[in-house]
Amino acid sequence: MDRSTFKVFLLSASVFATLGLSACNDTGFSVSDLGQKELDKLNPKASPTPDPTHTSNPQPSPTPTNPAPSPTPTVTPKPSPTPTNPAPSPTPTVTATPSPTPTSPAPSPTPTVVPKAGADKFNVPALDSPKVDMLFCIDNSGSMADKQQVLADSMSTFIGLFVAGGVDYHIGVVTTDTDSTDAKYWSNRLPNYVTPNRGRLLSRYTEKFLSKNSSSVVDKMKANAKVGTSGSGSEQCFNSMLYALDDSILGVGGFNEGFVRDDALLSMIVVSDEDEDIRNGEGVAGRIDRMKKRISAIKGPNSRGFSFDFVINKTASKPGSPVTYPLDNSNIHPYPNFYFAAADAFVSKTYDVLKNFGSDLAKIGSDIVVASTSQFKLSNKPNPASSIVVKLDGKLVAADPVNGYVYDASNNSITLKGDALAASPGGVLTIDYLY
Repeated sequence: MDRSTFKVFLLSASVFATLGLSACNDTGFSVSDLGQKELDKLNPKASPTPDPTHTSNPQPSPTPTNPAPSPTPTVTPKPSPTPTNPAPSPTPTVTATPSPTPTSPAPSPTPTVVPKAGADKFNVPALDSPKVDMLFCIDNSGSMADKQQVLADSMSTFIGLFVAGGVDYHIGVVTTDTDSTDAKYWSNRLPNYVTPNRGRLLSRYTEKFLSKNSSSVVDKMKANAKVGTSGSGSEQCFNSMLYALDDSILGVGGFNEGFVRDDALLSMIVVSDEDEDIRNGEGVAGRIDRMKKRISAIKGPNSRGFSFDFVINKTASKPGSPVTYPLDNSNIHPYPNFYFAAADAFVSKTYDVLKNFGSDLAKIGSDIVVASTSQFKLSNKPNPASSIVVKLDGKLVAADPVNGYVYDASNNSITLKGDALAASPGGVLTIDYLY
């Protein structure tokens, strides 16, 4: 048997053995193990190269059938558990608390204004001359020469009204200058006045103020009214008048002693072409309030009260922005912001200083004469006017333009007429009202 035939034989035997063993599952052998060993023996990796000199014709070898490959054991992988995402936590139902619809707060009820009770009392002088104490504040800054001339030229008519009305008058003068108390400062600015200074009544004569008993009173007042134009550019009429009315200068031993009388009407007249400057921080309301308190302190029940008149720059344009104080003295301030406020607070009249105000001054004089004889200034403005109750010696006086009283809202005063006026001298007049 040649080598090829022997190989075939052995291969066949090996296959049959392998098949036989496959049938015997109880042997415990692994078919794949045994078969692979026999195949490894029969098919060495390096087959010898056939001898090319061999001349015999061997039988063709059957095409070797490679044994069926052992089936690859099916490894069934354990399926990886599909990762189960944890059941999502149920989205909590957020019940949004509805934002309350913004409700505009109920409007605060309009506060009920409880009317205040006003009560003014006047001890009417007996049958003697009515009295008035007039205090002029005259601007002595650089732009006032022509206005002072108009004032001086109007004095004859003005004073004549008081003479004709039988009024016992005092006339004093101060300026808008309050910058200093230095004597030299004042003597340089008012060289022809007698010992001038802040708050002092200014006069070119030994008389500190003029009266019905003064000689040549018109000429003297003309001279006193021309206070010059060398004063401070910080004009302050109200402040200057407050200095003049202070207890330290008005009382016993003071420079202005005797000027203000307890039973006289106090009439104050402002003549200025610029606004009041306020340099002490008190503001408009503060300065007005200070004047009210001072008047209340010096004008008791024996007085006819007080009056204000303002000869000011009424034609000046109102500034586009609010006026603030102190004023910038590098500029002029013609708009009389403060004086308009004061006129409103004291229920007073205003006139234009830029025109020839001689006729206006005559009107002022006429009103003062009436006020000093039959008129009584109220300390507050009645609201409503129908709340006014007037009594003379406890007896009701009717609202009657012939024989009773008339309320003049333009200057906030009560004027007695006819029988009521005739019965008033020496009596007690009470005026009650709401405001």
